[in-house]
Amino acid sequence: MGSPTSVIEDSHGKGLLFIAISAVAWSTAGLFVRVLSLDAWTILFWRSVFAAAFLATHLIVVGPRHGLLPTRRGMIVAACLSLSMLAFIPACQLTSIASGAAIYATTPVFTTILAGLWLGEQIGPGIVFAVVLIIAGSCVLICGSDSGSNFVGDAFAIVTTFMNAVVTVLIRRHREQSLLASMCLANILVSLVSMCFAAPL
Repeated sequence: MGSPTSVIEDSHGKGLLFIAISAVAWSTAGLFVRVLSLDAWTILFWRSVFAAAFLATHLIVVGPRHGLLPTRRGMIVAACLSLSMLAFIPACQLTSIASGAAIYATTPVFTTILAGLWLGEQIGPGIVFAVVLIIAGSCVLICGSDSGSNFVGDAFAIVTTFMNAVVTVLIRRHREQSLLASMCLANILVSLVSMCFAAPL
């Protein structure tokens, strides 16, 4: 059995690996959305239906870690995730990929600020320096983006970015919650909303 220090370091390493994998996967989303010749509501509906079905099956078969249904706090997480999902697809379609990527890159900035205000986490000089670099890089990308940038699309991207930051802080604040259950509920909510506007089969 490893020491507490080795366990923490192992968990930290896994966390960094998962972040890197998610960043690569997330960066391909805009490309796939633009390739599809479907409206945002239809993409949202089918994306959420399949995601909810997969997550629900996993929860039932494998078993939930902290319960099959989300708690009250888990429902708040689900609501924030729903808003993020509802804004993400329109953002990919309405604004340029460069502008969207630049805005999404500011997620750590929002997360750092919220964590400092809400959780009381210390913001050291290294973090401040990283935040400044992120903001500077995002400004360069936005200023250098083509005419495909759109104010409404940028606004949707900001909503997605901010909601993702809120979800990250909520998860850190309440680690006992079942994130899978919240994600499943969020996809169910998005599918119900988008079903009203999606194109028929």
